[in-house]
Amino acid sequence: MKVGVFLAEGFEEIEAFTVIDVLRRARIDVSTVAVSDNFDIQGAHGITVITDCIIEEFRFDLYDMLLLPGGMPGTLNLMKSTLLTDQIKSFNEKGKWLAAISR
Repeated sequence: MKVGVFLAEGFEEIEAFTVIDVLRRARIDVSTVAVSDNFDIQGAHGITVITDCIIEEFRFDLYDMLLLPGGMPGTLNLMKSTLLTDQIKSFNEKGKWLAAISR
């Protein structure tokens, strides 16, 4: 299984890092994706992460699951990405896995 974890400015760090850690311990292939044109994304509590890729380079077709950590203003910034929201709809229509934490 391959999981893409989408991080936008202001994401809730514990919601992202805990899930990434558990999935990787289970030997699930996890990629972090910046919902931005910059690999560096700052969380709601000032922790900056260097992601594996930016959303424009992400190959949605190669993944089984999309994971969306919450947090404010991270959730609002996720919603601003038309590319992401279109892919969420596509994953849902195809019966692929979607996961979201918080709001």
